[in-house]
Amino acid sequence: MSTSVSIPATVQIKRGRLAGLLAGVAVLAAAVTWAVLTFAFDAGSSTSQAIAPRVVATRLTPAQQSIGSYLFGTSTGLAPEQLRAVRSYQAGAVIPLTSAERSIGTYLFGTSSGLTPGQLQTIRNYKAGAATPLTPAQQSIGSYLFGMTAGLTASQRQMILDYQLGAR
Repeated sequence: MSTSVSIPATVQIKRGRLAGLLAGVAVLAAAVTWAVLTFAFDAGSSTSQAIAPRVVATRLTPAQQSIGSYLFGTSTGLAPEQLRAVRSYQAGAVIPLTSAERSIGTYLFGTSSGLTPGQLQTIRNYKAGAATPLTPAQQSIGSYLFGMTAGLTASQRQMILDYQLGAR
């Protein structure tokens, strides 16, 4: 006994059923898209709320901790964009100047734009009060004013800078 199964050459479906089938597929596609966007990207809610930046637990080197404290006032609980800024700063990338740093740049170099990386570092060191090596001209001024160039106090170094810039 053999049974032969044949597939009809055409399939007939009523227009109402076809429209219902298409509408069902469209609704299913919309529901799947919404679910993916909602759960995968957190963007499906129509009532959006401000979401705090996600804190990433990362070990920072002591140098990076110092940079984080300098840039953001803390080195713990930094958001991902803050961690990128710390690493960029460490690598010597240009970080936008604060208003205080722009003022220092104008005071030291006559401008706060188009500065070299060395000038940017000088501005940040000046702001932080860090001891930067004196240029030969500054060493000469230090010898002239104080009779020495080593072991200068912060105020003496400031006097050398002021003298160099013509401030009285």
